[in-house]
Amino acid sequence: MDSAVFRRVLRHSLVALTLISLTTFSVSGAAAAFKNIKVGDQALPLSLQDLEGQEHSLAKYRDSEAILIFFWATWSQRSLTELDDLEKFQAQYGEKGLQILAVNVENQTMGDEDLAKIRSALGERQIDFPVLLDKGLKTYNEWGVIATPTTAIVSSEGVVTFDLSSYPTSGYLDMDRAIQKALGLYVEEEKKAEARPGYVPAREAMLHLGLGKRHAEKGFMTKALPELEKAAVADSAWADPHMYLGFVHFRQGDAEKAAASLEKAAQLDPGRAEIMWLRGYLLTADEKVDDALALLLSGESVEPQGEGSEEPSGDEKALDLTEVLALKEEGKTADAAMALEDLLAARLGEAGFAMARKKQLNAMEKMKLMMQQKQGQ
Repeated sequence: MDSAVFRRVLRHSLVALTLISLTTFSVSGAAAAFKNIKVGDQALPLSLQDLEGQEHSLAKYRDSEAILIFFWATWSQRSLTELDDLEKFQAQYGEKGLQILAVNVENQTMGDEDLAKIRSALGERQIDFPVLLDKGLKTYNEWGVIATPTTAIVSSEGVVTFDLSSYPTSGYLDMDRAIQKALGLYVEEEKKAEARPGYVPAREAMLHLGLGKRHAEKGFMTKALPELEKAAVADSAWADPHMYLGFVHFRQGDAEKAAASLEKAAQLDPGRAEIMWLRGYLLTADEKVDDALALLLSGESVEPQGEGSEEPSGDEKALDLTEVLALKEEGKTADAAMALEDLLAARLGEAGFAMARKKQLNAMEKMKLMMQQKQGQ
């Protein structure tokens, strides 16, 4: 390799490493996206050519309701992930006034190899918005881009209304909401302290809850927890995030947090059968059988008991506590607790909550366990 080629390769590598290192430390909503501009500032000039040599500028798109500027590179996996999502935003909001400008910041100088990589990345996708080349990283430096990728949204008045450093997990939701606000499509959900019939949760909360539930169903409680917490923040009047948080906390062994989350869920949706079952199960697991029965009998999710009662209405959510109460009256507290735990676990399992019950031991297994414990003392 001759010295000129070596210097060029070294220069490209240093630029790439610098941009990668900056990406590592970027956090959405926490770190600044640009050194020289911030939300609320007038956007800086931008005038670049696309792959075909056509000139594009912010002034050219001043009739757009909002302009999304996306600084990216093919060597950045987060850039490619966001590029895929921008395709979706273009399809969803393009006709509603959104203009996307993808500014490629591949290297300080762009050779044929760099252009081939860009064309290859675009060829794998259906990109309907301009892809511009920031040769010499002039715009990149003028704006003071800190990480790759970085995104900004500019209003029709030329003001920066949103910026995003890198592309974190929450990036899609954050950007979707910002686009809707820029286009005048976003309607803040009315928040009420009390639950109401036919309550429609905030879309963002629904998206986070769905992801959290999928993680929980697969047993990935650590991954489920932050998504459910985001859902609870996104819609403080919706009981479901708190209900699932109670379940996840229980599965993680934190009974105190589980109880607090379920109590909050019960306040938001007092008549919810699943919430009551989860609270009853939590009490039963803590050997508070009397408290669990009192809670369950106070609700409407229990089948009528005793003579003269009406026939069950066929409600699949009803609980038949006859056996549990009979065992309790006979003084068989341990058996009553086991029967109640089985009953609640079965119903919760049908509702999608796998409670991971303790293994029930038969007489021989109990004796063996006792002998092992004595030997260990």
